[in-house]
Amino acid sequence: TGLVAPPGAALAGSFALGLSEDQATSAIAIAANTSSGLNEWPHAGGSDMYFHPGFAASNAIKAVGLAAAGAFGSETILEGEAGLFAAYRRQAAPDSIALFPNGECEIMAVYNKPVPACNFAQTAAQAALRVSHELASVDEIDRIVISAPDAAVRYPGCDSAGPYRNALQAKMSIPFSVAATLARGEIEEENYAELDDADIIRLVAVTELKADAGFTAAFPGKQGAQVTVRLRDGRTIRHALPDVIAATPSDIRARFRS
Repeated sequence: TGLVAPPGAALAGSFALGLSEDQATSAIAIAANTSSGLNEWPHAGGSDMYFHPGFAASNAIKAVGLAAAGAFGSETILEGEAGLFAAYRRQAAPDSIALFPNGECEIMAVYNKPVPACNFAQTAAQAALRVSHELASVDEIDRIVISAPDAAVRYPGCDSAGPYRNALQAKMSIPFSVAATLARGEIEEENYAELDDADIIRLVAVTELKADAGFTAAFPGKQGAQVTVRLRDGRTIRHALPDVIAATPSDIRARFRS
């Protein structure tokens, strides 16, 4: 968000104000000079991410105003040898960029999360909820194995086993989300209210998060996950989902009402 939102917001602002093509190009270029944002917040549970869109909007407003006033920005800000791609992607931009090659813009892939947590924790928590329906007690659990796409396992903060200092840090952790779902038998905001809950902390301690080749190959088209729970008596409960199940409009309304 910190990197792509400034030029995106500058383009939107230029369109809204009816700037010329040259002015819009300058607005994007000036805004791209403010592109910045670090992904350390998932590790620490910091609030940094909440300000990335605000910084971007603020900088875009300034960039659009400067362009409208006659400031001239670098036309090659994206693909130039020292442009955005070279600086942040660490490689040259492709020779050509096809807009919406599959006929649909990326924003249409956005979905409403059923779990009030990280995107990568969604499917695993949903699988854990199905496992919880077959548990008599969390005391039965001896070991938990979570299988997910490699991208989920490697995303900052997603493999955190604690200690958890705040709710956002717990919400980024796939092990915590699964453990809380198993312990409470539900997926609710309250799952992240007690970060030192003894049952949840014990389950996190016996949890292994690993990348699965099949889920990795299907990603990002699908975001699958599997939760395997081994019980003290030797039995195994396993549930897998090939993809996240998005929250429905009725789910969203119920959440807001509660």
